[in-house]
Amino acid sequence: MVPTAVFTLHSWNSTENGSSIENEEWLAFLQRNMEELMAGQLDCLKNTNLVSVVIAPLRNYNASPKVLEYVANMLALPFVVTGPSEKEVENIEEVYLEAKVLPNLIYASKIIARNKNCPSRSTTPSAFGEGDMQYQSVSELSSDELQALEAICLLICYLVHCNEDFLIQFCDAVAILNAVTLLQQFLLLGRRKLRVVTDYLAIFNLILQQLPENADLVEQIILGTSTGDNPVDLSILLTHPSSVVRFRTCELIRQLTSVKQNTQLTTLSPKLEQNLNLLLSDSSNSVHMAAEEVLQHLKKLTIPKHSE
Repeated sequence: MVPTAVFTLHSWNSTENGSSIENEEWLAFLQRNMEELMAGQLDCLKNTNLVSVVIAPLRNYNASPKVLEYVANMLALPFVVTGPSEKEVENIEEVYLEAKVLPNLIYASKIIARNKNCPSRSTTPSAFGEGDMQYQSVSELSSDELQALEAICLLICYLVHCNEDFLIQFCDAVAILNAVTLLQQFLLLGRRKLRVVTDYLAIFNLILQQLPENADLVEQIILGTSTGDNPVDLSILLTHPSSVVRFRTCELIRQLTSVKQNTQLTTLSPKLEQNLNLLLSDSSNSVHMAAEEVLQHLKKLTIPKHSE
């Protein structure tokens, strides 16, 4: 039977989390709906209650990665197929906001990344925070899990760029779900799922551009402040083979130090400074210019460097 309970930011302890699910039946259900969507029949995504049915697997521990991938792909279809009018797309976006699609996508990411050998024992809302949910190493994620994560990330990235309300929901959901460590782990996927890394870097930059009041959240993710986590190794990102990763990392450093002038990044470590200087001769002109802008910006702050 298809679960119908509506999931909101205030009900993370829903009893749906561990309910049984017929994965093959869900795949068939989602496949039929995707075929209808591609044929121009969008009604199932114009109703909040129907969308709430579709997103139910996103919070179910027993949902397979393939089901989670299909859910994300189905929800993304109205934005990629030809035919829907601008008004129809706007209506669907409003339904997604009301149904809390984006927080569900983040929760699904936690389910995919969690260590299956260390299940949460609590049934309280705090059970879904970092304290009780342990994540497996990104190197241990299966190909199906990586594919599901990529589909989820693509949809999240589209939604936050199309409407600032989704970006606000993203920040709220990361905070309420304690997903800081999760996002740090995703930045380590540069060699296995590059698109996940580039999309999350784009999202962090967008937060700093449009919601600078949430800069603390980005700082927590990148520097591990307030969480006790280790900071993200920006040197790995600055030396990544992808010019998109290098460029967006430069932008992230520049924007974060602009919004948070007392951040730890304003006192460059010798290693990070060396990486930025090397980018001044990068083969990509956009990366070269971004690195030059970062170094010039940091010099203007006139904060003395520290030694490692």
